[in-house]
This record gives sequence, structure tokens and C-alpha cells, in this order.
Amino acid sequence: SMGHDFGDLLLIEVANRISLCTGPDDIVARMGGDEFSVLMPSIASSEEADRVAAAIVESLAEPVRIFGRDVFATASLGLCVSRKEEARVSELLRSADTAMYEAKANGKATYSTFDDSMSEKIVERIKLESGLRSAIGEHEISILFQPIVDLGNGRIIGAESLARWNS
Repeated sequence: SMGHDFGDLLLIEVANRISLCTGPDDIVARMGGDEFSVLMPSIASSEEADRVAAAIVESLAEPVRIFGRDVFATASLGLCVSRKEEARVSELLRSADTAMYEAKANGKATYSTFDDSMSEKIVERIKLESGLRSAIGEHEISILFQPIVDLGNGRIIGAESLARWNS
């Protein structure tokens, strides 16, 4: 809403703040839009990753001054700590992305660390969405209407509807 130059300066400042929270061997990369990835090859533990994530969230709590205006940025961070040497980068990024969406669901300016239960939630959600899509095509959804009655005079003043999935 403030223009490309403004947005670019904000992204640069966010990248700088993230970089100040990481080590000299870590890589901060903008993946596109307003998404960044941080590769920390020498991280020793999940606890250390948590400390870095908390520091990033805290560093973004301070306003960014651009063209004389204070702007606030927040971050929802998804963490994934590799437990095996042969982990594929694509798997790590997917897991971190899953954890990021979990963090977003928990509110702004927070982080979440990937665990296997997150994958299970996603599989269940995909099954549910797929089932609902086919339910519409298979006419398994029925709509029921219930009147809303004014108890004072017994007149119908509206209606509510219920969609029932007959699976």
C-alpha cells in the first residue's frame, strides 16, 4: 500500500534484523514475497534454534522507520531441525513451511518447531477437503433450514441454515 520502494526498504531492514540474530556461517535468504529462510548448518540443538527464533521475533518488535514513518513488521517462523545427515533440502523446507503455518495459526509474532504430528494434521485436513469436494459432486450435502421465531408474537423473523454431510 506504500509502494514498491517502501516495501523493498522494509524487506531489506527485516533481512538485516534477521541476519543480526544469526551466526557468521548462517545463510539468510529471501525466498520470495515476504518469506525468508535461514540455514544454520552449525546449530547444535532445538533449544538453540528456539533461542534464535525468539531473538528474531523480538528484533522485529521494534518499529522500522521508513521515509519518516514507523512501520511494524511481525514474523511467523517455522523451524525444522534436521536429525539426519541425509535429509533433503526440499523435505526440510517443506517441514519448516508446515511449522510456519502452524505458527501463523497460533497468532502473529511467534514461532513453531516442526514435529511429525503436524504432518498428520495436514494429511487429515487434505482428506477432509478432498472428501468435501467429492461430497458436493456426489450430492452428499443436504441443506436444512430452521425458522427463527420471535417468541413475543410467534412470527418468523428469519431463518438459519445447516449444511449436513451425509458421508
